[in-house]
Amino acid sequence: MKPNQFGLHLSLVMLSALLGVPTPASADAFVDRFVATSPRQIHQCTVDGAWCMKTSKTQMTVLARSANGNLVERARLPMTNDEERMTESKPWMSLIRSQQGGNTEQVLVGIEERRSESYSGGSGSLTELHLYAVGSGRNTSSMTPQLTIPLTSSFMVRACFSPEDERSRRGACHDEYTFEGELKVARSRRSGEVSLVLQGRAESYPGRRSRMDDSNQQPPLRKSDLVWALDAECSFERYIRWNTSTVTVSWSRPLPACEDYLQLQ
Repeated sequence: MKPNQFGLHLSLVMLSALLGVPTPASADAFVDRFVATSPRQIHQCTVDGAWCMKTSKTQMTVLARSANGNLVERARLPMTNDEERMTESKPWMSLIRSQQGGNTEQVLVGIEERRSESYSGGSGSLTELHLYAVGSGRNTSSMTPQLTIPLTSSFMVRACFSPEDERSRRGACHDEYTFEGELKVARSRRSGEVSLVLQGRAESYPGRRSRMDDSNQQPPLRKSDLVWALDAECSFERYIRWNTSTVTVSWSRPLPACEDYLQLQ
């Protein structure tokens, strides 16, 4: 199986952001990062101290620096960590900052949520990013994310139930599926709007497979089938529009359904 860690493939966290330096992405917005200022500090803040956050098991609290230098709470975002439901959440350590529409800065902050499942002959997980728009001059009372973005997924389905199956499958006794999402800031063509782009890549092994099909009803595998195959339909590019005036975040067009990669059973 391909290595696939919780939130590993979110490449919006560029090298300079990993080092704690804001990443200019366009004249409209830039990527920044929450970093630990000291081992004893309960908050993690941007390098300039304008935005901070702290977490508990159930929520992420977002704070903004006021004109007098105090930290003011601006949002409380829900986090789900439930072992029985096989769900775990953690704060997205990046944030997207924009001052479009005035001097009051707005940010997109997020929660990464990983849901897992286990069943006879297989297992899977799906990690999504819940995005929230927060302003430095207002409180965000809505607990509903403005947008949810698929980040990564990994599924494995058992395909061998007898020695004959093993021979027919050339030892590849599981069908595997992975999805990796890459989120970037793009240059917007509209005033008052920030553009992001999500590039998704979906692959299956061995060769092109579908979770909707019965593997035992498929013809025997050839040696040339023992490769990871790109799923062109579920490898896509979509733009995200963040309107800083109306505080809305939306897709340029809907995502494909892609049940093989983007849905748990």
